[in-house]
Amino acid sequence: LLETFELLLPVEGTAGSALSDADRQAALALVDEARALAEEKLGSKPQAFRYARRAFELDPAGDRRLAEVERLAQESEDWSSLAAVYERLLETRGAADELGLLRKALRLAHGKLQRKEDARRFAERITALAPDDEEARAALESISQAEERWADLLKLLHGREE
Repeated sequence: LLETFELLLPVEGTAGSALSDADRQAALALVDEARALAEEKLGSKPQAFRYARRAFELDPAGDRRLAEVERLAQESEDWSSLAAVYERLLETRGAADELGLLRKALRLAHGKLQRKEDARRFAERITALAPDDEEARAALESISQAEERWADLLKLLHGREE
């Protein structure tokens, strides 16, 4: 049955804006049904996550869809794919969501994925928007110390004194 859904769904990565509204709604209904089948009947969180991500690609403004993608990514422990979702959102969403998304991306990159360069990039973007953000500053200090970037660490510590 899921193979039938695969044939009917738009190609993964297809922008939702390329579809008419009626086609997008029909595709969303199919993807939602496929996600429910994968999760509830097959018990496959990774497969359900794939469908939830496809639904999110079709409807990226849907906060309910983002919450579903996050939940299924956690349950299937697909941290790399969740990081890719956050990266895409940071490219496409407006500044209103940027700080919250950057914090989520920072936690993921610094914690679960141990991607120091990504974590540094996110933390620097956060401190550019919110210079006193403790989480971002702590991450930058931790990364600088781990990479033995003593001049950067000194600069960060000096910034705390001011």
